[in-house]
Amino acid sequence: MIDTISPLDTTPKRCIRTYFLVSRRNERTESQNLTRIEEIEAYLSESEDPVGELLFLCRDDSATVRGQAYRALVEFWQDKRVLPFLQRTLEHEPDSHARGLVCIGLGRFLDTASEEGVLEADFRPDPYTPEELQDITLARHVYDRIFSLVRSDDTDLEVRRRGLEALGSFAYRPEVAELVEKMYQRPEESAQVSALFAMGRSGLDKLYRKRLIKHLDDARLAVQFEAIKAVEWWKLRAALPFLRKIVLDKENPNRGFALEAYMQCDPPPEKARDLQNAVHEMMPDAIFEEVIPDIEDRFLDALELGDGNEDIQGLFDNDPLDDPES
Repeated sequence: MIDTISPLDTTPKRCIRTYFLVSRRNERTESQNLTRIEEIEAYLSESEDPVGELLFLCRDDSATVRGQAYRALVEFWQDKRVLPFLQRTLEHEPDSHARGLVCIGLGRFLDTASEEGVLEADFRPDPYTPEELQDITLARHVYDRIFSLVRSDDTDLEVRRRGLEALGSFAYRPEVAELVEKMYQRPEESAQVSALFAMGRSGLDKLYRKRLIKHLDDARLAVQFEAIKAVEWWKLRAALPFLRKIVLDKENPNRGFALEAYMQCDPPPEKARDLQNAVHEMMPDAIFEEVIPDIEDRFLDALELGDGNEDIQGLFDNDPLDDPES
């Protein structure tokens, strides 16, 4: 277990459930740790001090629990306690999987730095630039440190690939694109997953686009999943027939993700209705039943922002037989 947090940083206002999660930690099995991670995620949003809760869990004896706490800190990078802690932990975390998740914890900060153009020569902060990015020193330090870890052959693969994911928004930069290519060419499935993630966060040049669509047909489910999320991110309409194929495969556990991606890629209304009919014929299906409410919520959000397609909004709310146009 690491100990890089001062007592003042790690004494959260703990509820009884938090104490239960971390008590008798030496007697816990890894399966129990995973159960507790689910419980952590369930109540964290109700905590008065979620960062304090997570920093406390970052001291857990279990690398699995620590890693998930590091990952969860990604949502709170603007809390003044988080970035200094993750920077220190990146140097001291002994477990490679947990250390890789420290990189993920820093990823949202780097994504925002990329969106703001912080590392570009013409960057000029404005009143809306987050405080942490007003001075480029911090962003430059985090970028350079993770870049050096990914580039080094002495760094464990788990840390390298997670670091590459954290750098994904910078894949338009030649030095990061080179790292993406090297990771993609590795034989390990996990390495290719991370490379596809980075490709999906890049400016999406033609080579990346072709690769992402190709991997929608990949038999390796983790690789296929990353391709699905990437084409959804960029709303690639060229991916629609490949996504449809996944949706209609009753044996593919990625079919729910593919359905979400299909509807986000702005399909023609007639094709969306056709897929709706096919999905209803496959019901009951627990995977579809889980994602359909999310699809409708996302459509409503998009319509409120003036970015939705009214012709296909609400398709999955009703049975197609009730639709006079079907």
